[in-house]
Amino acid sequence: MRTIEIIAAGGMLAGIALFMAQPAPAQSGQGHEMGMGHEGMQQGSMAGMHQATGKAPAMPGIHGGEIAEAAHHPFEALFTADGIRLYVYGDDQKPVDALKDAKATVTLTAKDGETHTIALNLLSPDEKAGRTQPCFAAPYDFSGMKPGTMTASFEVQGLTGKPITFDAPVSMMRETLYTCTMDTDVVTEDPGSCPKCGMDLVPRDDETGNTMEMKGSGR
Repeated sequence: MRTIEIIAAGGMLAGIALFMAQPAPAQSGQGHEMGMGHEGMQQGSMAGMHQATGKAPAMPGIHGGEIAEAAHHPFEALFTADGIRLYVYGDDQKPVDALKDAKATVTLTAKDGETHTIALNLLSPDEKAGRTQPCFAAPYDFSGMKPGTMTASFEVQGLTGKPITFDAPVSMMRETLYTCTMDTDVVTEDPGSCPKCGMDLVPRDDETGNTMEMKGSGR
């Protein structure tokens, strides 16, 4: 009887050891290599944007701006030393390209209550600038602004039946530009593929800041 108990215990231990040695089942979606093109970069950079709801996002958007969401449209507001850019995305987090019938304005409110309303121009795709995603933009001098002294209220018309409004904090940012690790002379505003070798573009470590170019305005 003693021998039978020992054999049974040994069999149970062997079974437990075999079970623990089995590889864990793969989680759904794991092991999939995300491309670094516009869609891949977008999904990685804009993860968690639906939790932002007008506040600072968990991570910056594709272009280095703040993410806010209103009326099922995530928006990326980018404030640089010399201007404003506003990128529009759909509920599927993909860029909205049909912006020619839309209009956007931003009202800047200083800490003392003074307001300044600016009409944003439509920047169409520009092959020379490596811009594949249209956006709204306007020049503005933020170089002397102190942190926490200004807020921005955006209004976008033409995307839905009613105007879309949302707020965003104004903080100094630097636009994320993209380059090719093989052809370093290639610099673009949007992620994608290198026009020379076809490799995926990666964010460039640019310490020189951003220069806002208003060329290519659609209005």
